Amino acid sequence: REFLDLAITYRIGPIHTCKAEGNTLVTYPMFGEWGITEDELFEVAYENSFKETPEIMSMAKLMGRILADSEEEAESFLAGLTTTRDVMYVCGYKSLAGAACLINKHLLQSFSAELGADLLILPSSIYELIILPMKDDYNAEKFAQIVKEVNRNVVAANEVLSDHVYLYCQKTDMVVDLCEEH
Repeated sequence: REFLDLAITYRIGPIHTCKAEGNTLVTYPMFGEWGITEDELFEVAYENSFKETPEIMSMAKLMGRILADSEEEAESFLAGLTTTRDVMYVCGYKSLAGAACLINKHLLQSFSAELGADLLILPSSIYELIILPMKDDYNAEKFAQIVKEVNRNVVAANEVLSDHVYLYCQKTDMVVDLCEEH
């Protein structure tokens, strides 16, 4: 299923064994054999995928976790930071590719309402998104440039989600691809 410049894929899993963890990609022949349509599969997958609450944290909190050797050190690091509504947030799921947050309407609605703004969404990888409250002076092309640069130099090729940046609009309750508007 297409979503903006992306493709939604379906997976069975996670599968845990004593030697490995993984999941199985669902193919068109598979759900055809099950006697269901792609729309029915999407509805079931959507419902199942968002039973788990995504982890949303400020970038400062994430940096505190990464840089600190202990919980106390992380708390000390965080206490030294001033927090504002302009900070970035990381969004992800523990057992699912965190970029699925991009299609979680309830999450985007509630986060947008909490911040009182539309959301600028930067794909960090298939595992997480970086979300900022949108401001009028933000330049989508510059953010897309940053995303491309990070994708080329930091993110493993099989973990790149997209070079595009997205906007969740409160008024329309839709995610749009800002790179297609230019």
